[in-house]
Amino acid sequence: MEKIKKILRSAISWVKKNPQEAFFLGVILLIASVLRLYKISEYMTFLGDEGRDAIIVRRLLVEADLILIGPGTSIGNMYLGPLYYYMIAIPLLLANFSPVGPAVFIALLGVATVFGVYYVGREWFGKYAGLAASFLYSLSSVVIIYSRSSWNPNIMPAFALTAVYSLWRIWQRRQWKWLLLLGTSFAFMLQSHYLGLLLVPTIGLFWIITFFEIRKSKLEIKNFVKYSFLGLGIFVFLMSPLAIFDARHGWNNLSSIKKFFAERQETVSARPWNALPKFIPLSEKITTRLVTGKDEGAGGKVTLIVSLGVFWLTFFALKKRGQEVNKKALLLIFSWSGNLRPLLRVFLCGPISSYWCGTWVYK
Repeated sequence: MEKIKKILRSAISWVKKNPQEAFFLGVILLIASVLRLYKISEYMTFLGDEGRDAIIVRRLLVEADLILIGPGTSIGNMYLGPLYYYMIAIPLLLANFSPVGPAVFIALLGVATVFGVYYVGREWFGKYAGLAASFLYSLSSVVIIYSRSSWNPNIMPAFALTAVYSLWRIWQRRQWKWLLLLGTSFAFMLQSHYLGLLLVPTIGLFWIITFFEIRKSKLEIKNFVKYSFLGLGIFVFLMSPLAIFDARHGWNNLSSIKKFFAERQETVSARPWNALPKFIPLSEKITTRLVTGKDEGAGGKVTLIVSLGVFWLTFFALKKRGQEVNKKALLLIFSWSGNLRPLLRVFLCGPISSYWCGTWVYK
């Protein structure tokens, strides 16, 4: 309770010191809330997947039928973990088993993600960047559409942002307890969609970088390894229901995952170089969906402008100003959005890739 009071006092103090910034942030969050919650019962998507989820979670609440697996994937004959089902259980109960309850919860999570984009953008690149990024993210048509209904991939942007920001706190601030949040958020990511595996190289890279940076301090190494194992333990615990189910059924799910990422399928391939010619068209496609409201003409222009802007920021602005923190933030972002996201764009298609990449487009 004391921590909550401390947070509230800190927030009130910040508002008093930054009234204009607080005002614009409030307006952005209000816009995001209205666009996601206005007549949500009429505009939300409720099809077969959503109906199945509501029935399964209702059985959990009414019959105490514990859930070991989550939704099945559209291709690959795989199953996700059950975290999403447990996550929407309380909203469904509070709404008297109406599917509007989970949809409202997802919408509120979407608003929280808008704030997260602002917060991370502000810390990394200043208040103007944070406000601009959150404003654009709050208005994105694709993001709004997928924030208005209860569907397992819709929670991924929030947890992807949390995971990468946790890496930042671990790498730059040596706050090892964030390893616990990293393990938690990555488990939620992976159980919202298996494309969360694409974050593994980034996590591994910055874990190794951090380890080598602190290797001369025995105390730091001890705490780092300790919390790394604790974070891994949380991750394993959250993934254990799916592992238990898979062990009971001959590891069919694990076999499907291996096949899914090893062979060319509809949405993913382990051989992205075979589709490199699609890089530019898919880059424009994602930008068109996220930024320009599906206006293809404007999407191509915005893609060019953003690309030139990133080039200028990276090779000229930072070199001139010498802002070391910004360089490190860009390194973290580019390890994901500048390395893995082009691969994602090349060998992925459809709204899931666009929605997941959204937070990084607006950085």
